[in-house]
Amino acid sequence: MKYIFCQILFLIAGHSCFGQKTDVANYIIEVIKIPNNGKAILVPISISNKKYLFLFDTGAARSAFDIRLPVKDASLTTELAVGTSGSKELRTGKPGDGYLGRMNIKDSINNVWLDNMSNLRNSLGKEVYGVLGLDFIVNKIIQIDFDNGELRFLDKIKEPPGDVYDLSINKIGQVEISAKLNDSILDKFVVDTGFISTQSGFLKEDTSSALKINTKFHMVGDGIFQGIAGENTQSFTQFDTIKFGDKLIKKPIFTINNTSILSNYFLSRFLVTIDYSQKKIYLKPGKNYTKKDLYNLSGMHLLVDDKKIIIDGLDEGSVSKKSGILIGDQIFKLETIELAKLDVEDLRILLSTPGDLKLTIQRKSKMIDFVLRLK
Repeated sequence: MKYIFCQILFLIAGHSCFGQKTDVANYIIEVIKIPNNGKAILVPISISNKKYLFLFDTGAARSAFDIRLPVKDASLTTELAVGTSGSKELRTGKPGDGYLGRMNIKDSINNVWLDNMSNLRNSLGKEVYGVLGLDFIVNKIIQIDFDNGELRFLDKIKEPPGDVYDLSINKIGQVEISAKLNDSILDKFVVDTGFISTQSGFLKEDTSSALKINTKFHMVGDGIFQGIAGENTQSFTQFDTIKFGDKLIKKPIFTINNTSILSNYFLSRFLVTIDYSQKKIYLKPGKNYTKKDLYNLSGMHLLVDDKKIIIDGLDEGSVSKKSGILIGDQIFKLETIELAKLDVEDLRILLSTPGDLKLTIQRKSKMIDFVLRLK
């Protein structure tokens, strides 16, 4: 089966017992509410008295604005924006006042990429108009508490809030950590909250090959990856167990790439604290530490168009195609839930869950019921 996921790549404390609220109140500068289950971290930026959603992306070296947002001194020429997935020519501009809580983004950001964010909006099903990248957070201490649904900005760390990893910056400006897999395979991983998926991320080919020598694995299908340079199809490998540092990760799914990357879904297993000034990242297991990676069992590729969830592609031989579902069909209802009340990320999780799934398709003026046996 194929599975669509999205990553945006531009060139761009405290401590707690397992699952308990973190005691960092005396060190918090700002707290922003976020999803508590590994969904895209979307934060509200106030620009000209209007709020816009931005993707909080630790894998983007430079922040980006949608071309419809106001900027100062927009360039007439383009620059080459380079990401893990490729490169793209983009214009730049200077942001004006924009506030995340009480923090003015222009105090940290000099220039932003200007891009059409429609693909990001279609992938996430949300009105996203920007990416908040490393240039905003580079001089800050941030803590992502997925269990309690909080993105925290701290002025200091009371004590090490988890296992510590050394932080470095790669040649295209992304944050990496060094970690051993299975006690012997050393690799560097981009820490990327902008990599939105239900899998653990990417592995370099030599790292994946080394793991396969002594680790049980099987192929679980293909996926369409959308990055800065466009789409390409890649294969998913599910390992039985991988030891990441001192922590065992069960049934992780990775895709081969030229850079190893930890996705937002992988990170959501932990309390994540990033101290850029000290070049350290801390990971502490949270409530979702034992959750398993997922992959699409339906064979349907989805996009959101004008708040409608449209089937944009179908895998050959998939249960969806065999059932008579067509490209261009609109998903109207799943089980008894109308799609207007269902988040597209929740929908992708449902399509990755084994069992019988009842759905209603709208095809022009007709409503058609299907039952898909996902396995």
